Amino acid sequence: CAMDKKARSKPMAEILSRLSDTLFEIVFFGDALLLHSPVSEWPIVDVLIAFYSSGYPLDKAIQYADLRKPFVLNDLQMQHTLKDRRKVYDLLEEAGIDVPTHVYMSRDGYVSTGTGAGTNPKESELVEHDDHIELNGVVMNKPFVEKPIDADDHNIAIYYPTSAGGGCKKLFRKVGDRSSEFYPDINEVRRDGSYIYEEFVETQGTDVKMYTVGPDYGHAEARKSPTVDGKVERNSDGKEIRFPVILTLREKEIARRIVLVFKQLVCGFDLLRVQEGDSLVSYVCDVNGWSFVKKNQKYYDDCAQILSEHMLAAVNPAELRGFSAIDPLLTSMEDDGNNNTYNDNTIKKKSAKQTLIQRAVNMLQMDPPPVSRSDSDNNLDTPTGISRSDSNFMPDDIDMSLPVRDIPGKLAQQPASRVTSTSNSTTDETTTAPSSDLLVTPNNTAVQSRSTTEYDTDNDTTPTPTSSNNEKTNNAPTQMELRCVIAIIRHGDLTPKQKRK
Repeated sequence: CAMDKKARSKPMAEILSRLSDTLFEIVFFGDALLLHSPVSEWPIVDVLIAFYSSGYPLDKAIQYADLRKPFVLNDLQMQHTLKDRRKVYDLLEEAGIDVPTHVYMSRDGYVSTGTGAGTNPKESELVEHDDHIELNGVVMNKPFVEKPIDADDHNIAIYYPTSAGGGCKKLFRKVGDRSSEFYPDINEVRRDGSYIYEEFVETQGTDVKMYTVGPDYGHAEARKSPTVDGKVERNSDGKEIRFPVILTLREKEIARRIVLVFKQLVCGFDLLRVQEGDSLVSYVCDVNGWSFVKKNQKYYDDCAQILSEHMLAAVNPAELRGFSAIDPLLTSMEDDGNNNTYNDNTIKKKSAKQTLIQRAVNMLQMDPPPVSRSDSDNNLDTPTGISRSDSNFMPDDIDMSLPVRDIPGKLAQQPASRVTSTSNSTTDETTTAPSSDLLVTPNNTAVQSRSTTEYDTDNDTTPTPTSSNNEKTNNAPTQMELRCVIAIIRHGDLTPKQKRK
């Protein structure tokens, strides 16, 4: 349920072609139906992939979802919110996500719930000076960015101070090999509508494009920022040159929160990375809603797999079998009591909802993840479905009390279960326990890791050896982060060609 230009695009075709023909039937609504037919005549479907683009009748799509009650991958009401950049910034701030320092010039009466209202909203008249503006009690020095509140309007301007020669750089959607142009004679801001004025964030010439599929999957690419010289760097195939990016723990948490807060399973947003002191701080400057990675086969495979599991979990959970992409690391296998073989009935799906951070913390500390078991064995064999009335099955009680920048940059420097047990004896002053490390706990709060003495036995009073080699072993930090899980499956009765396939 999208405009044909998007629904029949190459990335969408790549993803849809990877969905199982035996489990899914793809129905394209088409532009003519969307624009000219009443929602009562639209096809009845179980799962609705609907997202806004230019000319899309979003209100009609909302009416259809209310009428037919399908499972909706990307919340439609929230797509209205994404169309106003002020509402996006306010929600990001509520979620504890950093955004550039900003202030709103709202000529339509919008009341901000965040810092965009400024320190004195009554001073709503914009006063312009050579090198700064004053608005809502806030002084915004040049260089600053001027953004239209309408997310569909990509005519963004950057104003420079006189010390840098003045002038204005106008950003726009890529046209050929250009994405911005500099105008040395333009120094005054626009007065014809509502705008966001924000601090220009210096990123050393790059910005990061992030693409999510659910709260626990993200793909990130860096590109040359359009603020550099406006020239788009392309490869021999005509595609914009981008570079893969390894995300920090905080950036992964940003992606998770954006998916949950905006209720957009497939989502894209822009990150601005800035080095502040010893830490890397990431600001979100835009949330785009439904976005695809282009010409990336691995992304297409992953996206199709994750979407398949989300859709099956909502409408046909009995078809969910084996290892899960939407709930990795939460599958346990038990033998049948007679031998070491396993079957489908021994794969138990756990209902505990854990984030990527929580699962990684458990694995780093070698703690078993929590298991929730049903009283009935029959219930264990049948995955639990998700209510279709809960369109995105996103939790309502998302803990955003801890700002993302306050989350420790690393999970643990010394996983508690990997540190040699220390002595309970107080007679030897050299056998003190190593200092605790900050961890991210399942409720996203910073706490100290458990003391290694928890694992000491009551009778163990042997002092820890104090040789230099042992000191190096105990004190050297072990920095680990779960990157991937690799499964090697051997089919002994297949030919080499079949195995490779």
